[in-house]
Amino acid sequence: MSEKQTTKSTDEPSSSQLSAKRTFIDRRDYLKFTGAVAGMPIVAGQLGGATGDVPQSTDWDDPIPVDLRVEYTHDPFGIDNPDPFLSWRIHSQERGTTQTAYRILVASSPDELTNGTGDVWDSGLVESKSMNARYGGPSLDSRERYYWSVQIVDQTGDASDWSEPAWWEMGLLDEDDWEAEWIRKPRDDDDLFEFNFFRTEFELEETSIDRVRAYVSAYHQYELRLNGEAVDMGPSFNYPDRQYYKVVDVTDQLVAGENAIGVLHNWSGGGQGRPHGEPGLIVQLEIEYEDGTTERVTTDDTWRVRAGPWQTTGDDLIRAGSSQDPVEVIDGRDLPRGYAESGFDDDNWDDPEILGTHPTEPWERLISQEREVTGELIEEPETLTRLDNGDYVADFGKVYSAIPRIRFEDGEEGRHVEMVAGYRLTDDGQVDTERGVQSTDMRYEYTQRDGEQVFRPFLYLGYRYFQIEDPGEELEKDQVQAFARWNDVPDTHAATFESSNEMLNDVWELSRRSLQYASQEQFVDTPTREKGQFLGDAYNISWATMQTFEERKLSRQALREFFDSQERFWSDGRLNAVYPTGDGARDIPDYSQKFVDWVWRYYHITGDEELLKESYPVIRNVAEYVDDHVNENGLVVDLSGGEGFPYEYGIVDWPDEMRYDYDRETGAMTTVNVYGVAVFRRVAQVAEILGRSDDVDEMRAKEGALTEAINEHLVRDGGLYVDGLHYDGSQSDRVSQHANAFALAWDIVPAENVETVADHVVDRGVEMGPATIQWLLYALLADDRYDALVDVLTDPSHDGWARILDEGGTFLWESWHGLEADEWNRSLSHAWAAVSNVMMQEGLLGVTIEAPGATALSITPPPAGLDSASGIVPTEHGDVCVSWERTETPGEGRSDNGIELSTSIPANTPATVRIPTHGSDSVRVCENGKTIWNKGNRTRPERPGIENINRTDEHIVVEVTSGEYVFELEQLGN
Repeated sequence: MSEKQTTKSTDEPSSSQLSAKRTFIDRRDYLKFTGAVAGMPIVAGQLGGATGDVPQSTDWDDPIPVDLRVEYTHDPFGIDNPDPFLSWRIHSQERGTTQTAYRILVASSPDELTNGTGDVWDSGLVESKSMNARYGGPSLDSRERYYWSVQIVDQTGDASDWSEPAWWEMGLLDEDDWEAEWIRKPRDDDDLFEFNFFRTEFELEETSIDRVRAYVSAYHQYELRLNGEAVDMGPSFNYPDRQYYKVVDVTDQLVAGENAIGVLHNWSGGGQGRPHGEPGLIVQLEIEYEDGTTERVTTDDTWRVRAGPWQTTGDDLIRAGSSQDPVEVIDGRDLPRGYAESGFDDDNWDDPEILGTHPTEPWERLISQEREVTGELIEEPETLTRLDNGDYVADFGKVYSAIPRIRFEDGEEGRHVEMVAGYRLTDDGQVDTERGVQSTDMRYEYTQRDGEQVFRPFLYLGYRYFQIEDPGEELEKDQVQAFARWNDVPDTHAATFESSNEMLNDVWELSRRSLQYASQEQFVDTPTREKGQFLGDAYNISWATMQTFEERKLSRQALREFFDSQERFWSDGRLNAVYPTGDGARDIPDYSQKFVDWVWRYYHITGDEELLKESYPVIRNVAEYVDDHVNENGLVVDLSGGEGFPYEYGIVDWPDEMRYDYDRETGAMTTVNVYGVAVFRRVAQVAEILGRSDDVDEMRAKEGALTEAINEHLVRDGGLYVDGLHYDGSQSDRVSQHANAFALAWDIVPAENVETVADHVVDRGVEMGPATIQWLLYALLADDRYDALVDVLTDPSHDGWARILDEGGTFLWESWHGLEADEWNRSLSHAWAAVSNVMMQEGLLGVTIEAPGATALSITPPPAGLDSASGIVPTEHGDVCVSWERTETPGEGRSDNGIELSTSIPANTPATVRIPTHGSDSVRVCENGKTIWNKGNRTRPERPGIENINRTDEHIVVEVTSGEYVFELEQLGN
C-alpha cells in the first residue's frame, strides 16, 4: 500500500514502513515522520526548496561551471532580495585552472538559455576571478521563476561550455502581494500557550495546474497540511515587525474536486529564544493554471478553528523559567483526526478572530525565511528496558535534539500515560529527573483512546533517555522512536578529519554532532532549558558550522538578527546577549565585543561583501562603545553592561567555575582590553575593504594605542600578563591562563616575550572554559606548540573534550565540570567548545583560509603532535582534500622526519604548501615522483601547477595552483 493510501486509511504509517533502525530523512521527507499532532498521520509532501542535487560528471575534460547557487541555495523558492547573490564553482581535471572572466545569462524560460540568450539579463563578459556576482538586471517580479546559466573564460583564453541551467523563484516582494488576513482563535487570557487547529476547504474545477505555492507564516509556529499530508513546519522565531514567512511548493498535493487545508498553530508566549508577541496565522495559497490565470485561497472569516487537546492552564506546565516551553499534556481522545481532509465535519468549530489583511499590527513586515529544519528518524533505541514497576526506559545511545514518537498498539480509552526525557539514569535505572536537566521539567503526558495510536508532541527537547510509564502492553523497540532535528545544511559531514590519534578523532566527532544538534530555528545554547540564541554561543557555533558543514544561511540570518538587536535596544553601540528573546534588552559587554570578530569570520570564510556593508554601521557603533570606556591610562575600564547579572563589566568566561578564579575585581580586565584590540583591528580591516580610508587610520591608531597600553600596564616583570588593573592603579596578582592566552592568540605579545607567555599557558593545562577555549588553542598555535595542542584536546586527566568523552558525554557540555557542578546552570548539551574543529583543521590537518572567500589557501602539516592526518575542508571554491603521513628515510645518518603529503585544491584557487623540514637543509622534495628541491636548490624539470619554490628556516614553501599534488620530503642526512 502506498504511503498516501496508508495515510488515508489508518492513523499512522504501517510498521513495515518503519523497519530500519536509523533513516536519514531528506528535508522533503522529514514531515513524513515528525510533526505536531499526537496520533495523527503525517505523509511527506513537497517542502519549499530543492534537494540541492546538481549535475556532476567526472568525464568532463574541459573546465565548466557547476554547483550553481542563489543565496547559497540550489534552485530556491521565496527569494526576496531584489539583487540575488549568484555563485558557482568550477569542475576541472587540469592543474592551474583559473577563471579570468565570466558571463551570466538570466532568462524567463529554459528555452531562452538553450538559445544562448538572456531575455532578462546578460551580464556581458566580466573580467574577474570571482565565482560570484550580484544580479544586475531589471527589477525582478514577485513570484516569478528565473533561469540562469554561467560561462567562464579560463587562463588560456578559452570559453567553457555553458553550465547546466539553474533557477530561482522570487517571493512576495511588495505588501500589496498579500491578500490574506491574519487570523487566530479567539483568546482565553488564562491560557499560558495555545495549540489550535485551523481548516478550510475549496474546490478545483480545473485540472490543468501549472504550479501551486503556499505562502505561510505564524506567530509562533505552524504545521501545514494539504489533503491530509503534512507539507511544512516553521517558521524561525523573530519579532512581529520582522516576522519570517515561508514559501512551499505544493503543486503535487492538490487534486481535481474538493481539497482541504489544515494548520496546527502553536503560540507559546515569550521565552529565552522567542519574543512574546501575539498569536496569529496567515496562509495564502496561489494556484496558477496553464492558461495564465490565478486562483487564491487565503485565511479569512470562512476558515474554522478549534482548540487542540493540549492542556493550556495550570501551575506545573512550564518546563523551565527561562525557555517558557510548555510541558505537553495531550488528550488523544480529542484529536480531530482527518481534520485536514475534505469532507471533515467542522460544524462545531468556531469562526476565527480576524486581525486584518497584511500588513497589520503587530506584523509590519514579512521576510522570506532562507533556511529550513530537517531531520533523521531514529527508528529504535539502542536498548529498551522494562523496569520492575512496568515502566519502559529507552536509551538512544547519544543525546539528540529530538521529538519523541511512541506507538501504542493496544490503547485503552482514558488510560493516562506519563513519560519523561532525560540525560542520565538513577541507580535503579530510571530516567533521572534532577541531574543533568538544569531544573527543567522534562515530562510529557498522554491520555489514550482505544486501539492503535501514536503519541507525538509538537516541540523538541534535548535528551538521551526516555521513560514511559507502564503502558498496559508489551512495547517493542520499534515502537519507541525519536525524530532528531537540525538546521538543514549542504552536508553534515562536509568536513572530515581522521588522524593517528583515536581520541582526537573522537573529539572531532563529538564536536561535529554537537554543532549539528545545536543548530535549530536559530543557533541555541542548549536544546533543553533555554533554547536561546546567545551571542557568545552563536559566535562559536557559527564559526565552526561554516567550516564543518559549509553552512551559510543560518549564520547570515543570525548576524542580521543581532544587527537588529542593536537598533531595537542599544543606542550606545551594544548588542543584545540573546536575540530574538522575550527578555527584552539584556547584554553582556564582551559578547558585544566578540560580535565584531564574528562578522569578520563570516566574511573571511564566505567573501560576502554585501553583508559586510550591512554590518559596518553596527560594528562601527561597537568600536565607539568600546572607545568611550578608554581612560587616561589608555585602557578600557568598566565596560558598561551586564547590570544585575554575574557578568557586569565583562563575563570573561562561563559558568563561574570556568573562570578558574580570574580576578574580576579589577576595573581594567585584560580579557576585555584584548577584545578591545580585536574590535578596533577588525573594524579597520572591514573599513579597508569598504574603502573607508579615514576610518582605517582611526581604528588602526586606536588598536595600536590600546595594544601599547596593555603592554605597559598589564604586563608584570618577567613578561606575563596579569588579569587586570585595579582602580588604585595596582596590578592584579593573578596571571591567569585567560589573560596570557588572549594576549598570545591576538598577537599582542612582543616577540621577546612570546616563549615565556607560551610556556606559562602550556604549564596551566586547561584553565579556560568552553566559551573561550578557542583562544587557548590559538595561543598554542601562535608559538607552534603542537604537542601541547594535541594534549589539550585528547588528555582526559585534565579538563576538556577528552574528559567529557571519558565520562560518557555524547554532546559537549556548558562546563568541563558538567557532572560535578551546580547543575541548574550547567547543561549537558552545549556546543560552544565545538569551535575546536576549526583549530584542528588549521593546526593539525594544516588547512587555513588565507584570503576572504577562500580565494587563497595555505596547507601546512604540523611538525609534531601527530603521525598522520587526513580530511576535507569545504570552502566557497570547493573541497580542499589533504592527507599527510610522517615517513622514515632508510640509510645511515638519515631521520624519521620525512613526510608524504597529498592534496587536492579546487579550481581557481592558489595555495601555499609548507612542508616541514625540522630545520634541516639536507632534504629532497619530490612531487609525483619528480624531484623539485634537493639540498637547497630547485631542480628541473618544471612541474605544471608549481609556481615557485623557496625555503624558510622550518619549511620548504611551494606555491601551487589548483589541482592534485603528491609531495614527498626525505631527510638526506649528512
